Amino acid sequence: MPVAVIGGGITGLAAAWHLRQSGIEGVLLEKSGRLGGCIDTERHEGFIIEHGPDVFPARKPEVLALCRELGVPVQHTRRQNRGAYIRRAGRLYRLPEGLSGLVPTQLWPLLSSNLLSLRGRLRALLDLVVPRRQDTRDESVAAFFTRRLGKEAFAGLIEPVLGGITGGDAEHLSMEALFPQLRAAEQRYGSLLLGLSCSNPPADTGTPLQSIPGGLSTLIEVLEARLGALVQCGSEVNRITRKRQMWYVHRAGQEPIRAEAVIMAVPAWCAAPLVESLNANLATELAAIPYSATVVANLAFPKPLVEHALDGYGYLVSRQELSPVAACTWSSSKLADRAPTGHVLLRVFLAGVDVVHWSDEAVVEAAKGELQLSLGILGDPSWVRLRRYPKAMPQYVLGHSDRWKRIGRHMAEHTGLYIAGPMERGIGIADCIRSGRRAADRAMSEPNNLMPE
Repeated sequence: MPVAVIGGGITGLAAAWHLRQSGIEGVLLEKSGRLGGCIDTERHEGFIIEHGPDVFPARKPEVLALCRELGVPVQHTRRQNRGAYIRRAGRLYRLPEGLSGLVPTQLWPLLSSNLLSLRGRLRALLDLVVPRRQDTRDESVAAFFTRRLGKEAFAGLIEPVLGGITGGDAEHLSMEALFPQLRAAEQRYGSLLLGLSCSNPPADTGTPLQSIPGGLSTLIEVLEARLGALVQCGSEVNRITRKRQMWYVHRAGQEPIRAEAVIMAVPAWCAAPLVESLNANLATELAAIPYSATVVANLAFPKPLVEHALDGYGYLVSRQELSPVAACTWSSSKLADRAPTGHVLLRVFLAGVDVVHWSDEAVVEAAKGELQLSLGILGDPSWVRLRRYPKAMPQYVLGHSDRWKRIGRHMAEHTGLYIAGPMERGIGIADCIRSGRRAADRAMSEPNNLMPE
């Protein structure tokens, strides 16, 4: 067997597809009975329900390229509803247009936002004269933005946007791992705002986010059909060993698979036990990467119950609000055909290790309370769907870049073994596809590995 790919999420699927396109056959092993990982679309009574991600950024080409290869159409978000809000003290405030894509790379529009007091705006402007940081050591995201723009701009605007991207605590997240380009802008220009205004292209007038008709699982279904017999669901890998020049992938209750190369396209906490007997130090480093926890609640309502116009993609909630809710997506406003006529579909994200252990009833009550507070919805939903993710997204905490260098050194000792996925850098679908393809390229390019049949 030339190559074994472990993990049937979008990372592993992208790796397996890229290998096949290059003439390399192998096998893709997935522990569960379904492919897609966190990409999980449910179709119910005319609703298209996403339990994981629902969109991808248009500015990253990897998803679009894969869709073109597979002949999968792309769906644009509704341009007329472009934009988002921040909830503060029960009220929704419109985010500046520069943040409508929920990516903090255009900060000048913050200075005209009613979310900042006059004092907060003036403090943000001091970024133009605040000296650049001389210390080259890693810095937390909270420390960086507070130092450059002030406490008010960070807590009221930057933090909720970053929370929506990473799902983590900015006090512990690494600036070096998450936003090296912003650190570089400060060093080059002496000012974050000046650096961004000089380096960013003009704002895109289209929609910053895209999806797939019928839901993102459409992409997974097409990949599964194209890969065919390469895919083995219900195949749980418990360890990887090496003997002479061959890798052995050991599976629960099944014969080991012999392979010339192995790609581990699973979360760090899943990869750690697979390599424990091979390299204990590597396993320790992988196991040390923390993950965020979240619960996603999809709720359907008759449209007359919703007072708000839902003229946006949704809203974010600052940690200052001391709420278990981190964000709410207005799915039926964000994308067409997500709900039947006369209904709306909303997604509420609850964050925190404690929340994933709440009862279903407690989660639903928290979601209903949030929607009553922010959107004035007093009635009960037509139905609710819950998904719990105790380990949702990897957190690039302080020192993450150094940890990844150590992981790289350990991996270099084992030719033919590769890691792919979001645990290094980049947690979106496009990042996962890029990582999977890169791992496949490495497997094919290293000496004495693989040759097309």
